[in-house]
This record gives sequence, C-alpha cells and structure tokens, in this order.
Amino acid sequence: MAQVTQYTAHRSARRIGVLVALIIVLGLFLLLFDFAAFAPEVETTSGARRLRGAQLIFAAAPWFGGAAVVIGLLFIPKMFRKGVEIGIGPDGITYPPALKQVLPWDRVQRVAVRKIAMQRVLSVWMSDAENFPMKPVARRLAEMNRVSGDYGDFNIETLRSDGTFEELLAAVEDYVTVER
Repeated sequence: MAQVTQYTAHRSARRIGVLVALIIVLGLFLLLFDFAAFAPEVETTSGARRLRGAQLIFAAAPWFGGAAVVIGLLFIPKMFRKGVEIGIGPDGITYPPALKQVLPWDRVQRVAVRKIAMQRVLSVWMSDAENFPMKPVARRLAEMNRVSGDYGDFNIETLRSDGTFEELLAAVEDYVTVER
C-alpha cells in the first residue's frame, strides 16, 4: 500500500514577527527622516513638472511611513494566532489565506513554480475558479493573475509558515505534476 503524503505548515510567530518588525522599522525611517530637505528646488523650465512630482514624493514619505507603522502594529495580533497556514493531503489543498475550503485535487488544473519578488511560490490554477469559494482579496488577485497569464489563481508561499518550500513541493508532487 502506498504511503499517503501529508504536509502541514503552521503559522510561524517568529517569521511573522520579523516581517512586522521590518515594516515598522521602514515606516519609522520614512516617518522620521526629513526627505523634504533633499527635495529639488522647483524651476520654471520644462523640467519643472518632474521636479514638482519629486517634491510630492518627498513630501508624502512621512505619510507612507505613518501608514506602514499602523499596518505593522495591526499585524502584531497575527503573530499570536495559531493554525494551519498550508495543508496538503489526499483531500486536496488547504490554504486559509486564500481559500475558504479545501481545494480538491480534481479541481486543480495546473501547478507551477514561479518567483515573486525573489521568493519562490507555488502557482495553482483551478478549473472553474470563479465559482470556488475564495476570500475576496484573493479573488481579486486571482483575476489580476489570470490577466498576467503567468501566475495561478492563487500562489502558495511559505514565508509566514514554519514549513519549507522544498517540503511543500515534495508533498504536492505526490498528487499532481509540478511545472518548473
């Protein structure tokens, strides 16, 4: 009898904490550093429009920094939530960040390894994705991914979990063919 492959990755408080800390540090840097002192002076020449745009970006940096600090603080409670981040088993794929229920293997059309911002992800294409229960933000991202043509309906990444991408890949390959 063949051994059934199970893969479960839980949320990692340490990894989420590092991400939150980086967001807050970047936000504080943008909030406290005086970028306006480096803004170019506005001239009345043909390049004045670009200079005004640069000044607006320098003036907006503290607002982006404040927003980053607030977002980082809002994510602190996620560090302490327990639960499954990724699950692979005979029933299908469990991925709570995007899916509201388990995605059965017969609904998986294609799986491929892709890179997003230098991070490997597992792109999953579903049959009849429009009618599968997904979270609203994930559904919008799936629509954008379909337009790009190179990414799946959702992308599984291990950044917030205690699992590794190699373990995830090995588990999925036991059920479907993965394009590399």
